[in-house]
Amino acid sequence: MNKQKNMKEKKDYKENDMKYGIDERLRLEVDVLKDLYLSTFDRFLIQNTKHKNFKTGDKLGYRKGNGYLTDYQIAEHLKCNKTIAFFSKPFSTKVMILDIDTEDSAAEDTKYLINILVKYFQVESKYIYVTFSGYKGYHITLFFDNEIGMDFIKSFYEDILLVSGFNKKQVELRPLHTNACKLPLSIHNVTDEKCVFVDNITLEPILDEDYIFKIQKIDRAAFKKHIKSIKHIIVEEYKDFTDVRKATHSSTLSVEDKQYFERNYQTILDTKMLLHKSTRNNVTHLMSRYLKDVLNYSESECIDLLLEIVLNTKKHAPDLISINNIESLKKVTINTVKDTYKYNYKFSSTTRNNVYINLQEIKDILALKDFKCKVLYLCFLVQSKRYKDSDGNFFISYKQLQSMSNQKLNEKTISKYIKELVRLKYLKVVKRGGYYSINPLFSSTYKILKNNNKANRGILIEKNKFNNDSYDLQLDVIQLLVDAENEYKTLDLKEHLKISELRRVKNYIKERRIA
Repeated sequence: MNKQKNMKEKKDYKENDMKYGIDERLRLEVDVLKDLYLSTFDRFLIQNTKHKNFKTGDKLGYRKGNGYLTDYQIAEHLKCNKTIAFFSKPFSTKVMILDIDTEDSAAEDTKYLINILVKYFQVESKYIYVTFSGYKGYHITLFFDNEIGMDFIKSFYEDILLVSGFNKKQVELRPLHTNACKLPLSIHNVTDEKCVFVDNITLEPILDEDYIFKIQKIDRAAFKKHIKSIKHIIVEEYKDFTDVRKATHSSTLSVEDKQYFERNYQTILDTKMLLHKSTRNNVTHLMSRYLKDVLNYSESECIDLLLEIVLNTKKHAPDLISINNIESLKKVTINTVKDTYKYNYKFSSTTRNNVYINLQEIKDILALKDFKCKVLYLCFLVQSKRYKDSDGNFFISYKQLQSMSNQKLNEKTISKYIKELVRLKYLKVVKRGGYYSINPLFSSTYKILKNNNKANRGILIEKNKFNNDSYDLQLDVIQLLVDAENEYKTLDLKEHLKISELRRVKNYIKERRIA
């Protein structure tokens, strides 16, 4: 009797599949997606990817799904006709997802987080899966063989943030009972790009159509036991850090960090001691690069010397280092050096160079309406030419900007004109520090979007100009404009400057002649 009932249900199942256009392959994909991701079917969001608002032309956003999530709706998701977002149960989930949305640095940050999971939490690489969001972000995903408690997952997530240095806006935990997450293998609403699985090392799309059937789940009980066993070590290493930095992430070392190191490295080497509180992390990174690239130390020699410095500091000035466990201190120091040699991180000096501002850059400056905005942009332009990396990114803090302007640009003014430069597509905020928070000590990462080359032609700005010791940056700007008008005969400042600004220029020329 039961056999006949099961055969009838199987027949009805196939008839429904045929009715809704679900073939055998699609049926397998629907089933595996349900098995991997879904712990509840009564709460979900749905978005019709092909439907648009007839007034605005914008695609319609997510709406709350009615009733229970059906196989047909999941099949439509896989056909890229709809996009489904799912929730966890209130107290448990089948899957843990880290949603990385740090814009242009998302790929680098994703690789960094995977490194954190493998190195610090000893999660095997084979259990770490990554999907591309379809826009700029990535989802790092761990699948479990049984539902796992949300309290445990949230605690693990907090530990990941602690070690990595990210905040909850940069890396979000999904799914939650209150926040949904998109299922993969459908279309992103804005870009029409498909959300696909990618390689967890290269982040290149995985072309194997059977990849989703090969996903391995983590043993829930063993994973919880393992994470609990190492939690006290993680907390001990990273508690009370006032300036948590990402350990293998070289771009987090600002110009100010490097300038501090260059002022003090010889004293640190001579005394075998750190000099100030909360400098251990950055000094360790920079000293390992300096020893490798400048003094040609081997990896073992570098480890020995840095261990001597940090252990000597902990012994004679314990308050300078927040890590109390000596074995943990040794471990984090050794790992830093090993990363420096493994990834060949380079030591780069912050010595200022002469830079040149060309005619097009002068015109870009003059096109800005407000004189203070001109001053600020030129400051960014010079900083970029001196310190930008291979991707065009550079650091500068509000404190530096204020110092360069002889305190004539306050924090609110700086924030106002940064937003204006972003709006006009002169500047891009790659990583926010002091952009919205107006924290004068927090360096942000920026990128000049206008033409920005290092050609040895144009108006010379000497290395002692536009630095933290400038007496009056506004005078420096006026001198630049006067020199530019003299150099480029086609340039007429009267066409670009307001009457009040021209008056400043004339007064400057008059005073320079008298002098």
